[in-house]
Amino acid sequence: MAQNPPPHSDDTPTKGSGPLYEFVDEAHEVTEEEQNRPRYGRPVRPVTGREFRVELQALRVPAGWSVGWNTLFEVDPTPGAVAAGFFGGSSLYQATHGGRRLTIDVEWRPEDDPGGHYRLRVLYSPWGRTGRGRRVDSGELIPAWDEPYHEFTTASRSELVRELEEWLRRCTGLVVEPN
Repeated sequence: MAQNPPPHSDDTPTKGSGPLYEFVDEAHEVTEEEQNRPRYGRPVRPVTGREFRVELQALRVPAGWSVGWNTLFEVDPTPGAVAAGFFGGSSLYQATHGGRRLTIDVEWRPEDDPGGHYRLRVLYSPWGRTGRGRRVDSGELIPAWDEPYHEFTTASRSELVRELEEWLRRCTGLVVEPN
């Protein structure tokens, strides 16, 4: 079986020529290479009929972070990718650093809109306090969604990845609320 071209090959439909991707629901012939390869991406098929797999966006995540979910794929926000469902849902990526009480959340706003943008928010979960002002560990992190520590918006996936990796690194040593 011949190798499938990547989604950016010359024969991939261009912007404005209809949907670029569609979901693959039916079974296809699996090669030996595919059987031995870990599967992380979402299977899609360009409208040209050849199938390929869109992988999750590679990220440098420092130690201490717990990724709650990741649906941030290596696909740019084109009308076809949005129509294929890559930019729906309330959140594309969320990671929490329990020791620093920080959450990083990435969304696409407005949902399913090709003219939308990524929104990255760094959220702090304040410590509970006693009547005398001493910290109380409630155990559960409750981010202050209305008061983000940092917010960034962009329509560019490469800019988002750069900002996301920078804040993952920066937050690893950040102390928002001292003892």
